[in-house]
Formats: sequence, structure tokens, C-alpha cells
Amino acid sequence: MKKREKILRKKDLPIISVLVVIAVIILMATLFEKNTVSSESVITRKFSKTKVNLGDQVTVVIDVSISDKDTFYAIEEYIPEGWKVIDAGDGGEDPNVLRWIVIQDIKDTTYTYIVEAQKGADNFNGIYMFETFTQPKTTSGDNTIIVVNG
Repeated sequence: MKKREKILRKKDLPIISVLVVIAVIILMATLFEKNTVSSESVITRKFSKTKVNLGDQVTVVIDVSISDKDTFYAIEEYIPEGWKVIDAGDGGEDPNVLRWIVIQDIKDTTYTYIVEAQKGADNFNGIYMFETFTQPKTTSGDNTIIVVNG
């Protein structure tokens, strides 16, 4: 009986070794994937209010999150027709387009501007492009403000 127990243990050893090696490979692959996958740079928009009265001011925050691969970017933010830009921050100002272009020393940051609400519900749109992109992307986050007394 004892010989048989020893034989079974010797037989089980290669199977257990293979299972351990597979488990280690899976663990290493998971850790490697988490450490090498870098997040993509992204731009998001956030409104201080999404429902306002005619003439109310809304603060808009553009959040810039940079991946370690990018060294420059450009943002264009389109203000709804007829809305008044009260404070463009440092976005420069065409009548309804704000722009930020950063070509050196980039880091995670936020840009803030203030608009005055006009009639109806309006959509804010924007695009951005980072060095590693092949095409511009649409700014995500808040995009509609509803004007209730307008």
C-alpha cells in the first residue's frame, strides 16, 4: 500500500508542476498587461449647471488628462450660436470658438470659461487632437444646457 502511495505522488508531481507554471504565466501576463497598457489622453467637458434661466451664467470646465506618450495637443470648443462668452479664460476668442494649443511642457490641466445662457436648449461641441492621434476626437462629458425661461 505504501509503494502505491509513493507512485501516485510521483505521478502527480508533473501535473502539479504544469498547473503551477500555467498559473505563474497567467499571473505574469496579467501584471505585464496592466503595467504596459498606457491610458490614452482625453478631454472632457463639465458644466456648472445644465438647466438655467435666460441670462444665467454657466461655468464650463475643460479637463485635460495627458498620457505619458503625448507632448502636444490642440482643442477647439464650439459655443452655441448666439451665446455670449463672458470670460474666455485663456482660450482666445473668435465669436463662438475657443482654442487652446499647447506644444511644450504639457501636463494634466483644466481650462475654464464662462458663457451667458440664451434661448432654448443648446449643444456645446468640441474636438481635440493629441500627438498620438491620427484623427481628431469629440470632447466627451456634458454637452447640453437647457434654458427654461427663454
